Amino acid sequence: MSGKDLHYYVFQADEQDQQKALSELYRKDGIYYFRSDMVQGKILEFPVKSAYIEQFIPSGTENISPASFISNILSVSEQDRKEQWDPAFTRYQNELEMWLAGFAVEAETVKMENGSSALDFSYEIPMEEVNSQIVALFAEFSTDPDVNALLDTVMTQEEKALYVNENLLYYYKEALNSFDMDKKLTMNKRVSAMGEVLSFGIGLPLDEKSTGYNILRIESVSGLNVYTLQNQKEVIVFGLPDQKNEQDTTYEKSIWLAKVHTDPSQKDLEDNFSLRMDIKKSTSVYKKGEGDDEKNHEEDQYDIILEKDLTYLPEDLNPESIPEFVPVKAGINLHYSSKYAQNVATTLEVQASIIQGESTLAFTGKFKTAVPWIFMPFEIQDPIQVGTEKEKEIITYLTDWVSNAASMISHNSVEEPMQEEKNTDDVPEDAQNETGDSESAETAPLEVEEAE
Repeated sequence: MSGKDLHYYVFQADEQDQQKALSELYRKDGIYYFRSDMVQGKILEFPVKSAYIEQFIPSGTENISPASFISNILSVSEQDRKEQWDPAFTRYQNELEMWLAGFAVEAETVKMENGSSALDFSYEIPMEEVNSQIVALFAEFSTDPDVNALLDTVMTQEEKALYVNENLLYYYKEALNSFDMDKKLTMNKRVSAMGEVLSFGIGLPLDEKSTGYNILRIESVSGLNVYTLQNQKEVIVFGLPDQKNEQDTTYEKSIWLAKVHTDPSQKDLEDNFSLRMDIKKSTSVYKKGEGDDEKNHEEDQYDIILEKDLTYLPEDLNPESIPEFVPVKAGINLHYSSKYAQNVATTLEVQASIIQGESTLAFTGKFKTAVPWIFMPFEIQDPIQVGTEKEKEIITYLTDWVSNAASMISHNSVEEPMQEEKNTDDVPEDAQNETGDSESAETAPLEVEEAE
């Protein structure tokens, strides 16, 4: 992929690693073209404004997604967080605690199960006050040199200019209006005698006209975070606890998700669900072979169970409104192997299975990278324009493609397509890897490549 051109291609390989059933998507000067061995001699041309394609393909854009820097922030190591980030934000945390102290409506001493004492604090804060405090804190830390120095490690200057800009305070004020300003934020907090926060809960009143929901609840207890969205007709619950153990070789995680219609007048409740997904992952790394045949291996094993679980539904919901669910078990094994040379191909072998009741779906696949791969654009002649009056011709094309694809992909002994293929003879010598091993430039099963 380059600034203007992009090339995706997918194919199957036979037992001799020769290409079969090749399909290509090519973007030239903003226009997309598609050709396939399954339909010889015909090319599809997509409209210039192919928004439905662009959303799946990375390309330059003026809108900067927050996903990248959020991921960077979440990936900050625990040590850096404690040594650098926590001290930088301590002042703002203290300011927030002092501000909250002015709204506490109740403080109660409670006895814990282990016999120790704790304090329960309850708060009710007008949303207008919340709005003003958030804007004030943002204005303060957006000009804080210590905070900005930390943000420079996880954000680009363009991202900072868009998301951490004191000149955009008006925007954040408007965004906060999605909360219902006529109501109050409710909050409860349980603190141990040593000052440790044992549990935390917050209820944010939302503007139902703009969000579709009237309240967002966030609860955190013993490492479990539960988010609940609710209106008069339905409840959505998402629960994400901390990992039980996070190491280099294994981890376990559980996720809860529920969506329940609460409108008594609604008779059809079959689409209600409340499920828990348990995920276990184990990784093994080893070497195999000797001399030039020695390879690095890594195997990732995922075991997944999806089953009915009503644990984190609101107490006022009727559990009988949740239909039964047959548990689903899935297993996925990803086996990577590669020699030591920098540009040598990496092979991925996949084994996966999904079992629900008496039904089983199994999949096996073998994939191989090819680095580098030289882009050789196909010739464009009389393309069929998608989205015009030629609907019958397009339907005929798709019908032929499906029919031929089913035949070609299901048989490895398929005859050579009439159109000239991009086999390894098409790849220049400089596409081979540095060690002279041409494996990295050979074809591979169901492979997707990008190249300039």
